[in-house]
Amino acid sequence: MPTNAKLSIPYITVREGKMIDFQRKQRVIRNALSGKEYTLLALDLIDPTDKVIAQVTSICNEPLVYDWLFRKMLSDKPYPPSMATGWFARGADGWAKNDHFVFAVVDQNGGIAAACDIKSADASWAEVGYWSSSNHRGVMTNAIIGLIDLAKEAGFERLFAETQNANFRSQGVLRRAGFALSDKTPHRGNHHIVFSISTQTANQTQHSTARG
Repeated sequence: MPTNAKLSIPYITVREGKMIDFQRKQRVIRNALSGKEYTLLALDLIDPTDKVIAQVTSICNEPLVYDWLFRKMLSDKPYPPSMATGWFARGADGWAKNDHFVFAVVDQNGGIAAACDIKSADASWAEVGYWSSSNHRGVMTNAIIGLIDLAKEAGFERLFAETQNANFRSQGVLRRAGFALSDKTPHRGNHHIVFSISTQTANQTQHSTARG
C-alpha cells in the first residue's frame, strides 16, 4: 500500500438530477499477467514530487502512449514535465470542484504505473480515459474494472470511452472490462468509435483476469 495515501473523504455533487457521492476509497487491483498488487486511488492523494513528475513524464513519452495521445497535440515535440505538473493540478482541481475524477495506479513501491479518469459528473453518460506504462503490462484492464466499481458506488449509471479506429490495444482493454460498441456518434470525429457500459450490469460482462 502506498505510504502517501491520505484518509478517504466523501465528495458529493449533483449532475443531471443524480447525486454523485465519491468516497474516494482506494481500490487494490491485481496485474493480470504478473499477479502483483497495485492500488487505484484518487490523484490528489499523491504528492507530485519531482520523482513522481518525472515518472509521469517518462510514461507519457513512451511510444504507445505518446503516439496515440500526445504526438498530434504536441506537434511531435516531447511531452514536457510542465504538462505532468499541470495534469496533477487539474486533477486536484477536478476533485475540489467535484466535476472530474482522476485516479492513479501505483505499484507496491508507490511508483506511477497507469492512470484513468471519469471526465465529468454526468451520472447518465460520463466519459472515461486512461493510459498505462508499457513496463506494467497487464494492469490496465483491471484498473478500468476497478474504476467502474468505484463509479457504480458513487452513483454513475453509464460510462463511455472513445478510441481511434486503429487503436486495437485500447479497444481490447475496453472489451475485456465489459464495454461494448455503442451507436453514439463520437464527438472527436469519424476516426473514432464509441464504447459504453452500464455500471449496473458490469459484473456480468467483465473478464477481470484478462490481459490488459
